[in-house]
Amino acid sequence: MLLRGIVFLAAIGGVVPPAQDDLVIRTTTRLVEVRVVAEGDHGVPVADLSRSDFQILDNNVPQTIRLFAAYRSASAAAAVPSTGTEETPAWSPTPSGYAVILLDWMNTGYALRVMVQDAVLKLLKNYEPRQRVAIFVLSRDNPRLLCDFTYDRELLAELVRRLSLDPEDTDHGGDVAATLSHPLAPASESGRGGGRSGGNTAAREMAILEARHRTTQTAVTFEKVADHLQHVPGRKTLLWVTTGIPMTIDGIYYAPYLESALGRLNRSDTAIYSVDAAGLDPFHQPSDSLFEFARRTGGVTLYNRNDLDEAMRIALEDMQVSYTLGFYAGEDLKPGLHAIDVKVDRPRIRLRYRESYDPSAGVR
Repeated sequence: MLLRGIVFLAAIGGVVPPAQDDLVIRTTTRLVEVRVVAEGDHGVPVADLSRSDFQILDNNVPQTIRLFAAYRSASAAAAVPSTGTEETPAWSPTPSGYAVILLDWMNTGYALRVMVQDAVLKLLKNYEPRQRVAIFVLSRDNPRLLCDFTYDRELLAELVRRLSLDPEDTDHGGDVAATLSHPLAPASESGRGGGRSGGNTAAREMAILEARHRTTQTAVTFEKVADHLQHVPGRKTLLWVTTGIPMTIDGIYYAPYLESALGRLNRSDTAIYSVDAAGLDPFHQPSDSLFEFARRTGGVTLYNRNDLDEAMRIALEDMQVSYTLGFYAGEDLKPGLHAIDVKVDRPRIRLRYRESYDPSAGVR
């Protein structure tokens, strides 16, 4: 088990016996909570929305918003005055939460790992996150938890400093992408006698096998992380520091693996924040996977920048202004993912939130 030994928190509820022996009380509805970030022009947080501005749909069916809460961090305290009314409740401090920094050594070349390690150390030295932070390492042969959730930045930094950057783990990130990005030339055009074609064909087949392994193993890792985060309360942040994975390999979209991982992440209310480990490189095209995983789980993608520590800080502070919407889902709903759609009655506002929930997995 990839996260063996992690101490996760579980909510424990008491059972109250009925007042009469023949009285049975059954709960027919459950509260589904959806954390929403609203952004205006240039990504500026929108901090003056009220309950009446929102509409929420479950599988395209409009729902009555039964819970509405607004949160802001100390740095956003002056964004909008508190009214304390039922329609626009008083602002609450942004709750402390949980964040996982996923150092993706399997999909990131050795030279970039050095940059990432330095950036994480700089982040831990200069920034004190509100969240409890855990660090996980995704490598080919030894995916592992480096440190459980903690506020202890010195402990986290020491473990990151000791982390091996051994290139024997894997060092195929950019090479595989480059090989797959160029179609193989026909044999008649690739050299007399087929020798060059045979070499190209073998290299391409190896690249395809490598890409399949990276994509499937990364998806499985996301699933296992999400499963273990299922019982951690509230919305979780997963910083995926990586150069990404190929989503389409040899013309085939790896939907079963990717859709399953995305479903598990949404089910556990875990948002992906993709940080492109390639930094600022005019010749580098960010992987589509960075945008896809972030967009569909309610996170953001940070790329084309050399200050990776700042990118990670921005991700950790993303929820400085946010809203929680809640609606009741009946217990007779069919199991499986239910699509969530949130709309706002105001132009030029972009919303970010998880795209689905699963009533059979326990609603929060």
